[in-house]
Amino acid sequence: MNFGTKKSGDGQTRGVISSRMNVLRLGIFYSLVVASVPAAKGQIDGNDNGVSDVWEMRYDAVDLVADELSRNADEDGDGFSNYEEGIAGTDPRDPLSKPRLNNLVKQGGKVSLSGDAQRGKKYQLYRSIDLSEDSWQPAGSAVLADSSALLAELTGQLEQQFFYRFEVLDHDGDNDGLSDWDELHLEGFDRGAADSFSADSLASDMEVWSALAANNIEVFVDSARAYEKEQQPAEIRLVRSGDTNYAQRVYLRVKPSDDSEKGAAQADDYKLVSQGQELINYVVIPAGSDSVLIEVHANLDQQAEVPEKLTIQAAGQLAELEICDATNTFENQKLFIAYLRPEDNAVTTASGLATILLEGDNSVGSVQLSFHGLTSLQTAAHMHLRNPVSGPHIESLPLGQVSGHSWAVEAAQFITTDQGMLDALYQGQIYINVHSAMYPAGEIRGDFSQQDAGTELIIPDSPPEITVLEGDELNRDIVRFLTQASFGATPDTIKSLRKRINNEHGGDRMAGYEAWIDDQLGMAMPSMEKFMRAMDQHQISHFRNDSDKGYFNEGYNPGVTNRETAWWLLALHAKDQLRQRMTFALSEVYVTSRVDPVIQDRAYGHTNYYDMLMSNAFGDFRTLLEDVSTHPIMGQYLSSLGNQKAVTNELGEVIISPDENYARELMQLFSIGLIELHLDGSIKLGGDGLPIATYEQEDIVELARVFTGWSYSIINEPKSSLTEVENDNFSYSSGKQYYESQWMHRMKNFAEYHDDGAKALFVREGIAQLEIPAGGDGESDLEAVMNYLASHDNVAPFMARRLIQRFVTSNPSAGYIYRVASKWQETDGNLGEVVKAILLDYEARSVSLVDNVGYGKKKEPLIHVSAVIRALDGKSEIPLDILGDEERMGEYAWGNYALKRYDSDATIVRFLSSNTPLGQRPLAAPSVFNWFLPSYSPVGILASSGAVAPEFQIANEVSVINHINFLEDLLRNDNGVGLVSLPYLEDEPYLLSKYADHLVVDRSATSGMGKVYMNVMDKNNDGKVSPLDNTFNNREKIVQACEELVDYLDLLLCAGELKRRHAEGYVRELGTDDLRTNVRLDNPRDVIIHAVAMTYYYYDDDEASDSLTEEEADARQALIFNDRLEVAAYLISSCPYSMIQK
Repeated sequence: MNFGTKKSGDGQTRGVISSRMNVLRLGIFYSLVVASVPAAKGQIDGNDNGVSDVWEMRYDAVDLVADELSRNADEDGDGFSNYEEGIAGTDPRDPLSKPRLNNLVKQGGKVSLSGDAQRGKKYQLYRSIDLSEDSWQPAGSAVLADSSALLAELTGQLEQQFFYRFEVLDHDGDNDGLSDWDELHLEGFDRGAADSFSADSLASDMEVWSALAANNIEVFVDSARAYEKEQQPAEIRLVRSGDTNYAQRVYLRVKPSDDSEKGAAQADDYKLVSQGQELINYVVIPAGSDSVLIEVHANLDQQAEVPEKLTIQAAGQLAELEICDATNTFENQKLFIAYLRPEDNAVTTASGLATILLEGDNSVGSVQLSFHGLTSLQTAAHMHLRNPVSGPHIESLPLGQVSGHSWAVEAAQFITTDQGMLDALYQGQIYINVHSAMYPAGEIRGDFSQQDAGTELIIPDSPPEITVLEGDELNRDIVRFLTQASFGATPDTIKSLRKRINNEHGGDRMAGYEAWIDDQLGMAMPSMEKFMRAMDQHQISHFRNDSDKGYFNEGYNPGVTNRETAWWLLALHAKDQLRQRMTFALSEVYVTSRVDPVIQDRAYGHTNYYDMLMSNAFGDFRTLLEDVSTHPIMGQYLSSLGNQKAVTNELGEVIISPDENYARELMQLFSIGLIELHLDGSIKLGGDGLPIATYEQEDIVELARVFTGWSYSIINEPKSSLTEVENDNFSYSSGKQYYESQWMHRMKNFAEYHDDGAKALFVREGIAQLEIPAGGDGESDLEAVMNYLASHDNVAPFMARRLIQRFVTSNPSAGYIYRVASKWQETDGNLGEVVKAILLDYEARSVSLVDNVGYGKKKEPLIHVSAVIRALDGKSEIPLDILGDEERMGEYAWGNYALKRYDSDATIVRFLSSNTPLGQRPLAAPSVFNWFLPSYSPVGILASSGAVAPEFQIANEVSVINHINFLEDLLRNDNGVGLVSLPYLEDEPYLLSKYADHLVVDRSATSGMGKVYMNVMDKNNDGKVSPLDNTFNNREKIVQACEELVDYLDLLLCAGELKRRHAEGYVRELGTDDLRTNVRLDNPRDVIIHAVAMTYYYYDDDEASDSLTEEEADARQALIFNDRLEVAAYLISSCPYSMIQK
């Protein structure tokens, strides 16, 4: 056989050959010429097909050279036929195993050649001047390869051009009839001796070979599965019959899977072991033994995988095996849960819970589904693929409640492999929905996500000690703390808290934080309702009374705009910031929304509800729960208001049942949740491996009976008057807008409409956990329910997780939940102590956790924008103290008792609606489930890691762009963002500008960010940048000012994350032309500094290159100053470090 022809010319030539085509492109001829004799010397060829029987055994290649067609085929597509590879001794199924000449070097008269070789084969080099067949002449002596690399050197090669090729020959060094290559591939054979077994036998090597070749080998699978977790191997046993006197090598080959949908084991998924030794490609049946055991060990990895097929061929027989993650035992089941909520377009109170118990080997899941409250008859239930939100169904479920439905994790729809379907499950891509007659496309749905669960609580370890922080680290954590505990840090609050920590507590930040919290707990509470009434009255006093003005309107009503205005006042300027954050958090749990048309028009009642949450923000949970349950706004929103006992016909048959809406949400969302939890928030499992429901449909029915007979206690009479009287009409109407006493007083119970029968709730194994005797009134029934729910074991971990998510991180650890829930239990649900525990916990205060991928949370738009406005001192021109005008407002005028609850320089910000620019609006959640679900997880890496990101549920292409565009309007428009104007403010006594309503941030030279820039640039302290400062055209000073400006804003808006993560500062080695030589494009801090410094950089040397008056130069520098501040504020506020709280 000849191969590997290369052409050598004068000088040094190198070439690497990978295929004939490549060689031809290089101008190097590459050929294979098969010897004319049928078999080389010493080659065993019992079936007379021209190739070695040992080669056929080694590569399981009998079928590849069985006839002329198969011999001429090229199984691996490497350019060599199966027959040619048999002669060469290479692997016919491996395209990288082939006769190959890799390199040629000619230097002077010396030619060096190298290539791939087979040990035991002999290689003869030939050369030709013109490639004609009769021109080939031997060059040097044949080389016997003793390794996988062939090296050959020729001297005296002085001609300008020659072609070279090799011939491959077999060699029988000991003349025993077996080639050296054959003996190297047989067990115990010595290519240097014809009697390799003389120590134990008189048989020759050929006789031993013949005996072994005659043996019959059978393959038995003792155990077909290998398990990663248990490290339990699969087992194959090879048994031979015949001559057992000699060790026998049996070659193993892994056959590729012929089913592309199923999992296929790869080389790194397993290892083969026999007699304690890892196998490569063969196993040895020991001398004197008729069998050998092969163990297939699964390699441990962190991937969730479907069973992977592994087919091993030995002696022409197949062993079918599987590599699995874990055995199918109770302990190895994985739990996935979907909480079913209304589909986007469904107006329904229905909800449900679905679970998948996935077996240890990930091949089958058991599906459970329970639901209630559909608007109409169920028509179907399916499991679907998100693509990206909704998508095709992959499994149909039986109608009704589903238990133990078997779902095979298999390829379906656009998922083409079983592994792809398993990945989809782990990545949160599979959801379940229930269809109804009214909503044929789906009424409720839930996305599956993996959950921690167990039958017993494992008490988490105590956290490490909280470290002492100083300098920049302390500053960053102060901002982190204020970001968590308020609607945003401000320069003043940062300075005040830092001073308190250092001066009052000797640098002990934890003591300083606790003192700050204690102050907040004791602060006087402002009132949303009182502000709205006062602001409405202020507007009425002008529009209705100023008859000589163009805006006069005798029938003017202020509408409901000031409900939103009141919320922004509280968020931006209330001094009790922690109470306001807690109230906002509670409003996202105990949701009421202006999407209800009655609540939309009863804004005084709605703001009163918010005040009720505010008054309970630091109180005990039991009181909060009852106040929520008896507030008429909640009664309206979840239909417990006017709910009456069952109506029966003359036969005693129920024709109208009590409304179950509030009963269901009271348990599901407001107190104990759907499933039982351990104190660390993990799911408690029953003996069947499934979550334990906290309540059943029967409990909803029974609890609905408690919430019958409740209606208004106080009304306005007449309806359009301020006169309040006690209500004696259970069916009283919703009253009149602005005359809303009925919406601000606790509901009362009307005995005639209350179901006073005995009630048995939370029945477990036939025993009711809560029994309410017959004959009680509505108040006593309510008290029993409130006491039971408030003391339920689930309340602490259920509420702890939700509150931690609102303040600190979307994915609190089990230890964090456990510690907060324990504080809840210790204090009987004292919310002030609970929020203190949340904010002072190791997980909230440790700076070492912020780099963890799952730590932190996306700031919801209202929180993020509030923080930007507060940090940059955003205000309108309308001062809050206009509400102190007693002459116009009479009893509604505010005195110091009200004003002192707000910042002294507070202004009124009159948003009409923040829904469009921000995608979120106060007190306007789309449903009782809030703007986002606590369990929401985007498809992909977050879902597959078991993490959630609730706020991302309202983040989409449109909302994010609108959010950023709002920031641009706010920060880059000189007049800020236009809101809702009040024309009378331009008149006396106010004389405000026509832009008085506009929300504008402070970009003056005396603002926080202005001072930072001016500290570098304004050297003569005249409040501006000019040639007198010697900095206006000093590019190093400009970069320094921009760097310090960026770092200042980074601290305020990102808690210093930008600088911390990209700490190597902006390089100030300036080029000769502009600042562009400094920027490192892979460093976002550099990029932002550069963008700020490049803003109007061509004006920096204005007086040096232009003839300008002093006024013109000042105007130019003012333009540069203003725009640099704008650009810096916009880029920092819209960067990810600002939008993600760490």
